[in-house]
Amino acid sequence: GKLIKTMFGRGRRIRGKTYAKRGRIKVSTNKKLALSIVPLTTLCLGIWQTKRLYWKLDLIEKREKQINADPSLLPSGPTHEMLEDIQFRPFYIIGTFLHDQEQYMMNRTYDHKPGCHVITPFRRADTGEIVLVNRGWVPLDKKDPRNRKDGQVEGLVTVIGLPRISEDKPNMFLPPNDPRNNTWYYRDLDAIAEHTGSTVGYIESVLDPNIAMPVGGQTILSLKNDHFEYLLTWFGLTIAGFIMIFKL
Repeated sequence: GKLIKTMFGRGRRIRGKTYAKRGRIKVSTNKKLALSIVPLTTLCLGIWQTKRLYWKLDLIEKREKQINADPSLLPSGPTHEMLEDIQFRPFYIIGTFLHDQEQYMMNRTYDHKPGCHVITPFRRADTGEIVLVNRGWVPLDKKDPRNRKDGQVEGLVTVIGLPRISEDKPNMFLPPNDPRNNTWYYRDLDAIAEHTGSTVGYIESVLDPNIAMPVGGQTILSLKNDHFEYLLTWFGLTIAGFIMIFKL
């Protein structure tokens, strides 16, 4: 014990205490190997996202080449496989619109305004085939063609557009297509063609500065590319994980 004096002059002996210095907890090699599964998993995800990044960059480059190509005549009797292969390439057709068979793709916006797309069967002058043409967007108060007579072009015209293919119903909350009222919510081209008596083919027209309504050029051409952010996240977690394990 150690003798200390109090403020009153008397001494007091206190017991000595021993404090042990805490050492770093050792983690066995097997446990470190087990913990390494986490950063190894994130490493694999980072490599996968890197491959996805290069795939998306190639897809964007291909899309840009397709869009910037010179328009050519749409092949006669294109199959679904052919349409899928030539998507987003500009083609032209010559013929006349069948305005009395207009169809409407609902829940479409333009410049943050609600409206719909006008899909009009188009009889080709060269083959007699009837192709579906998405002429573009109109506001809801212009859905009735009587409210946009200037856009109901008559006679022989040339339409330039981008072929597209059918799409599945995006989600269960979307209303079902309603052919009886010429109303559609997603692009079921076989059903629209059967309803209108069209043969084959569907193109989305480009913007025509000479026509105020419908507003063409509604095809979404940009491709979302956030793979770089994902790979940075996964590789960052990989590095952080290995550093933590190394310090154990």
